[in-house]
Amino acid sequence: MLLSLTAGGDSEVLERLRERALPALIDMAHWKNPGHSEGGYFLLGRVVGLSEEEIAEKWGSGDRERLIAEIAGAQPLPRR
Repeated sequence: MLLSLTAGGDSEVLERLRERALPALIDMAHWKNPGHSEGGYFLLGRVVGLSEEEIAEKWGSGDRERLIAEIAGAQPLPRR
């Protein structure tokens, strides 16, 4: 549902997610199973202002942890 709500780039929705759910999105993006973590990763990219193309490129690069760590302001966390 959140992916649908943010697909159009609604700045109010994205700002609320950033304010209220950033730690949860970071956690979701770390999930071990790519099928489960992809939604959180894309939401995370959207709330920090990345384009869909940038998010998809970073997702496909195999180095997802780097973006998550940059956003979290920390070293990559252990995967679950």
